[in-house]
Amino acid sequence: MRSNRPRHDRCAVHSLFARSVLSHAVVLACLALGTAALPVQAQGARGQVAATRVDIPPGTLDQVLNRFAAAAGVMIAIDGSLTAGKKSAGLNGSYGAREGLAAILAGSGLEAVSQSSGGYMLRAARPAPVPAAAPAASPSRASTAQVLPAETTLPAVKVTAAGNASSYQPTAPVSGATRSPVAARDLPQAVDVVPENALRDQGATSLKDALLYTPGVTTSTGEGIREQFVIRGFSAIADTYVDGMRDGGNTFRDTFNLEQIEVVKGPAGVLYGRGSAGGLINLVTKRPLPGSHAEAAVTVGSKDARRLTVDLNRPLTENLLFRVNAMVDEADSFRSDVWSRKRGVALASTLKLASRATLDLRAQHVYDKRVFDAGLPGLFGRPADVPISNYYGARSPGSNDSGTSEENAISADLNVELSDTLRLRNTFTYRALDLDRRQTTIDRLILTTATPTLRLARSSFSSQQKDFANKLELTSRNRWLGIDHELMVGTEFASEKRDTISRGGTLAASYDISVFDPVLVDVPWQGSSVRRDGIYDTKTTSLYVQDLLRFNPQWVALAGVRQDWLNRDFKNRAGADYGRKDDFLSSRIGLVYQPSSTASYYISATRSYQPGGATGVVDPGNAIQPPEISTNYEIGGKLSLNEGRLQIGLSLFQLIKENVPTRDPSDPSGPSLYIGEITAKGVELSSVGDLGGGLSLQGGITWLDAVVTRSNNTTAAAITPTPAATPLEGKRAANAPKFSAALWGVQRLSPSWRVGVGVRHQSKSFASTTNAVALPAYTVMDAGVFHESGPWSLTLSLRNVTGKKYYVSSTNDLGILPGAPRTVLLTARYVY
Repeated sequence: MRSNRPRHDRCAVHSLFARSVLSHAVVLACLALGTAALPVQAQGARGQVAATRVDIPPGTLDQVLNRFAAAAGVMIAIDGSLTAGKKSAGLNGSYGAREGLAAILAGSGLEAVSQSSGGYMLRAARPAPVPAAAPAASPSRASTAQVLPAETTLPAVKVTAAGNASSYQPTAPVSGATRSPVAARDLPQAVDVVPENALRDQGATSLKDALLYTPGVTTSTGEGIREQFVIRGFSAIADTYVDGMRDGGNTFRDTFNLEQIEVVKGPAGVLYGRGSAGGLINLVTKRPLPGSHAEAAVTVGSKDARRLTVDLNRPLTENLLFRVNAMVDEADSFRSDVWSRKRGVALASTLKLASRATLDLRAQHVYDKRVFDAGLPGLFGRPADVPISNYYGARSPGSNDSGTSEENAISADLNVELSDTLRLRNTFTYRALDLDRRQTTIDRLILTTATPTLRLARSSFSSQQKDFANKLELTSRNRWLGIDHELMVGTEFASEKRDTISRGGTLAASYDISVFDPVLVDVPWQGSSVRRDGIYDTKTTSLYVQDLLRFNPQWVALAGVRQDWLNRDFKNRAGADYGRKDDFLSSRIGLVYQPSSTASYYISATRSYQPGGATGVVDPGNAIQPPEISTNYEIGGKLSLNEGRLQIGLSLFQLIKENVPTRDPSDPSGPSLYIGEITAKGVELSSVGDLGGGLSLQGGITWLDAVVTRSNNTTAAAITPTPAATPLEGKRAANAPKFSAALWGVQRLSPSWRVGVGVRHQSKSFASTTNAVALPAYTVMDAGVFHESGPWSLTLSLRNVTGKKYYVSSTNDLGILPGAPRTVLLTARYVY
């Protein structure tokens, strides 16, 4: 049901809240009834319900534990001296985490102790007291390995994650694609993971840097006021999540509190609701660990870069873990008069409420102040041939073209194992974001003057944003009709409110500046006219169901549906109010074939939606637009090498976005027709992990053809004299090169030394859908040298080693951002 509605419909908010409460009750009732109805079948002598089906071949104990941890979605902390030289016969069958670990560790002299954080820790087995009257155990059940309830006192050993400190094997299970930890090989979908060690080796401090080696992801300049990404040819302006919860702020994000980054490819509406056709970015934050750990790192480098980070992890009591991460970052830029200043602190705690109940509490504060840099203009079909340091804006940009963002966020994640087969999870998040921005941008290129001249525009923006969301999910693991099911039923309610005033306008000719010799001038403090002044209010209520089915060791299926009710209002202080209601059903189905423990092949189809306006808010510009519909068809394969330490993926996909607004050729001034279409076809090859012999890799290759396949619109560049308009149909998407490749590799030379080399290549792309300005193809090389000595480590990072002049992204034909020249960063880290 889709309709416009008058502003006087005030009962909608009360109805929406009532529906949210009702939907939570429906979820609880459905799961309770479903669980009661599903027959519980014993699994042979084990006498427990199957949880995860695995087929792990014999190998070293470390290898088998790593593979089981990935399959079962659990974390295992290991003292490497305990597992050194030990072998395992592998594991085959259906096991819960406790049961599987006990079987793997049988005869090893080790036991797995569950931790309040939800993971397990290995230690030397301790003999358990045996009652005098207890019958003797059968030989088949006898074992020195045990999996115990939470331990009250942990042994004083140094704890490290399975693997080693330089491994690129992701340490956290993939959760962004399913809202639950699953093995990547079970997903009928491409998901690229950037682990924390790769972020460190690459010296990535921003999200933009962190995704440089992720295939299918390019950047948009985002008008210079935010980090913005393009995934498989489609803008992902509002598709960043933190721990699976929507992050609605268009800001610059730092990596100081990230454990890994997941890029989920294709529409993800079945679990997340509205969103881009290309995919989403899920930021996995750092959680408390069982052992004590602390580190401090200092970075200095080119353009007066200075950075300090601190990471402190401490178990405060046997039932309370605590971790704090903090960051201070300041840097100038190769762009004249451009700089940034950042501060951040993140707190995380895990409280064990009972043997099977934990509460994760997190809080984060980030303050960012910077000069906004919209880039330089295009001229005669390519970026203007000017020094890449040229700044086109106001005089004294530190005062006149700058702004601040201040974010305060809290979240609470309650996990309760109601039984061996039933888990409850409730996640609540609250986020407040204050933005204050002033900026000068290029509005038009004028070619009627003696030399090319730029007409400027001035804007000012202030916003106070408050968002909260709650997700309630019940997950049941049962065997029914001979099939293992992991059934999840969930409900979500979200409220996003922004009080915003935006002003802007084109400046008079007296403020024009030259393309080749810009002399910056004083400009008005704010934009000349009010563009928006009011309160955006977006409320979403959702119900969703997902089932992961394991038919046998070779076949897995994933299916799900989600119903969203979206209620959007704009209370306008400068004119008429607007409102709109939409509802939409998103769906996903995929099938996975696993002929061996190392290979997995899949086929899938997903369907999702994106409201008019892309970000989800409604305003006068998109008040009547119905949602755009996105469908993704994908076929691919995943290969696990080096005993599961290296993951390689190949996918072929076709993304179709329909219902795109376009004009009616018979009535150009009339209402839009919703028949436009954009299609992206492509092939992706990705890799992450450890190849062996001390070599770690991350990167991939993408071939992409993203084109407007149906439209009645025409387009023309913002130039005087105005060029003839050309049809939009057939134009290529902006910031979407046909071919891109990036590969980063680090080789260990000795216990103390490693070296890294990275190569990034992009073919020609276009600055906008006018296709009037092309960004030239480029190839850039990065490098790193790493030295470890006891608790100390030194990292020398070199970006753009050869000093290549290139252009990395754009907002439009007149806002093109050059890539940074050669940059050197030196980081010293101390761990204790």
